[in-house]
Amino acid sequence: DDTQWSVDPTRRRICSPAEITIELTGLEFETFFRLYSMRGRVVSRDELALHVLKRPLITAGRSLENLLSRIRVKLLPHAGGVELIKAIRGKGYVFVGFR
Repeated sequence: DDTQWSVDPTRRRICSPAEITIELTGLEFETFFRLYSMRGRVVSRDELALHVLKRPLITAGRSLENLLSRIRVKLLPHAGGVELIKAIRGKGYVFVGFR
């Protein structure tokens, strides 16, 4: 439930329902917030690379996947073991929402 979570883009922080702040780096937060602000919609890997890494996916290598992996690892324990960011094969990623 989104109402139990707090996402503050100004302070670049996320708080769980247990009021635990999830620490993300600047790039991690930028990636998370891009997906969060478009929740329920697929965001292409190309769009994420350009928006977050400021370079085309072709030159980003595995940077984007590594960022998303770190974000997932940090969020998972606070989301009851539920993946909040899903990969959509051949399309991109989608933030499915807090549960």
